[in-house]
Amino acid sequence: MESAAPSRFTMLWVWVVLILILTCLGFFFYGRVLDGYKAARLLAGHDTAQGVITQGGFPRNPAKYRVAIDGQSYTGQAGQQGQGEQIDIAYLPNDPSSNRPKDGLWFDAVAGGAIALAIPIVLGYIFLTRNQSISPAVAEIQSQAKLDKAKADRDALPPHHD
Repeated sequence: MESAAPSRFTMLWVWVVLILILTCLGFFFYGRVLDGYKAARLLAGHDTAQGVITQGGFPRNPAKYRVAIDGQSYTGQAGQQGQGEQIDIAYLPNDPSSNRPKDGLWFDAVAGGAIALAIPIVLGYIFLTRNQSISPAVAEIQSQAKLDKAKADRDALPPHHD
């Protein structure tokens, strides 16, 4: 019994869903790499100012802070601190609008760099191994199918008489 091939409509939807998933992953990884870049810039040379949490963070919602730098007020987002808490804010002296909580700068820089390095490594591995068998079980099934087809073709030939 032959298996039915998927319709063009089904294959189109598979590709659409696959592209949507990859796009979402791309935006997520881009955000993490960008956060890492910004954290690395701050680690390279930053000043510190004292900020105040203006709106407490709730589960899954970051807290909001305000910091005054050279008489100018800047805002940003922090972790799960409560309203009114003091927080250390790192900022670039030549661009105080580039600011974020000092806690977690190293983690964000390392995580962003790791993702930036991992993506080409993973894609390169997939590219280099794409023609190899996915697993020995799949290779065995494919081999058995070829043998079965060859046997069926041989059995379909008329008998040979000498």
